[in-house]
Amino acid sequence: MMYDFHGEWENTVNVHSALYSDFDLSVDRFVKLWVSEGAPKSKLLMGLPLYGRSFTLVDPNNNTVGAPSSEGHDMPYYQVCQMIKEHQITPTTLSNERVPYFVHNNLWVGYEDRASIREKAQYLRAEGLAGAMVWAIDLDDFHGTCEQGQYPLMNALNLIISPDNAIVG
Repeated sequence: MMYDFHGEWENTVNVHSALYSDFDLSVDRFVKLWVSEGAPKSKLLMGLPLYGRSFTLVDPNNNTVGAPSSEGHDMPYYQVCQMIKEHQITPTTLSNERVPYFVHNNLWVGYEDRASIREKAQYLRAEGLAGAMVWAIDLDDFHGTCEQGQYPLMNALNLIISPDNAIVG
């Protein structure tokens, strides 16, 4: 897997699927580690989460990465985008980690979106990795309720890794 780097087992908020990081777990660090230990790139699959991780902030005013949290849960992408739409939330993308998050009241949510999935797909192609797997397709927006079409994350992935067969749904 190349996700679930952070989660509810910790007492702080953080993104669970960073592409890069200066001082923490990331897809790039694990790819480099596995290759340095002799794993052929042609046998490495990049795991991609189609869900977010939500955390309850101890103090809603302290809401940056590393802020204390009291609990956490998984949140399917279709719930993430519905919440963004319903509450008119403007997410922030972490520039180094290349993944978005948002804060709403005392809830902190890190997740994948179409842009972060595309960037990870471009990375796996550039690095010559074997491909990708997702957890799990039913966590994508399969009804198209987020106004991005059906399966927006799967389609973002397919547009990069399989452009001739890009549409899912």
